[in-house]
Amino acid sequence: MRLLKWMVNGRDLGEHFVLRDHCGAVLAQIDDLRKTRLCGLESAPVITINQRDYRRLDQQSGIELHIDDSNQTLTLSVAADNFCPTRIDMSAQTPRARLGEPQAGGFVNYNLTASQTENTDTAYNGFLGLGVFGDWGVLQSQHSGYLIDDDTVTQRIATYWKFDSPE
Repeated sequence: MRLLKWMVNGRDLGEHFVLRDHCGAVLAQIDDLRKTRLCGLESAPVITINQRDYRRLDQQSGIELHIDDSNQTLTLSVAADNFCPTRIDMSAQTPRARLGEPQAGGFVNYNLTASQTENTDTAYNGFLGLGVFGDWGVLQSQHSGYLIDDDTVTQRIATYWKFDSPE
């Protein structure tokens, strides 16, 4: 019995034991196959050794395997139908996560830039974003502007309010 790192379709699934019998067959414990979601092997016969149940990996359709002894890695290339299906219960009986009461707050985003060339004075550019939020929604406003010599320009880009109710 050897402990090998299992790589299934390029994904590291941790270390699991592998048993090789006297004929070279590769056997994996059924519990390890369930942990790695490899359920498509149900048609393979169960082999019981020392009160542990195993299934052969090397003679299953849809599975190609390679054991790299130098890296102690079992690399499996597995077809999709050999994995257990994923079931998600979306029924009304499933409890929903409750969100906490929204807290009031605010934020400021800004970007300021200054530049100068040989033939001009220093130019200043900026962007300002303001926002406040609470249980009544979010109010945001964005502004931009520049100052070159005595020429000043400011401009409101957008102001909006959005009510968000995740319930």
